Amino acid sequence: MVSDPRFENIQERVIAAAALCDALGKASNKIDAFASWLLAGFGGAMALLISSHDALAWVTADTARAELKLFGWALVVTVAQKYLAIIVTCGAEGAASGRALVREHLKEQRDQGQEETFNVKAFADEFRKAAFWPASRFVASMNAKALAGDVGAASRLFFRCMQIQAMLLVVEIVLFLFAVRETVRAIG
Repeated sequence: MVSDPRFENIQERVIAAAALCDALGKASNKIDAFASWLLAGFGGAMALLISSHDALAWVTADTARAELKLFGWALVVTVAQKYLAIIVTCGAEGAASGRALVREHLKEQRDQGQEETFNVKAFADEFRKAAFWPASRFVASMNAKALAGDVGAASRLFFRCMQIQAMLLVVEIVLFLFAVRETVRAIG
């Protein structure tokens, strides 16, 4: 079937990596949706705080400034989180497309009575050629791993990105909770 032992069970390994990316894409979307909801609520609370004369009677200007700074940091953290969400989601969608294309390619070879083969180098080179620097260096690194038989390297990288995305969400939650704490302290 496949002469190079590094690529034995390539179809199953590509499908497994794509399935991991699919799960990561779904998790990333949920993290991103929650982060968006939290930032919208945080922004709404800040807008209410600075626009309400009654609220300013309860909270000092220094407290309002501190909370706005926390909101600014939450905004920066959320932008970084959203950037990672785009990377993970696009990776998941690309993996789904890749899985379908590999299945179709191998099925066509079977249907034509040909040996099932998949030229990972040719496949990976097309990605490298399309990427600008510094992404081309990243793609070259992933290509080297794929050529060594590690077709799951990219999915593990997306998994790390999703974990960082989740940690950024935790930072956003902490910033929000600090702002709530400061409001409660100022009122009480």
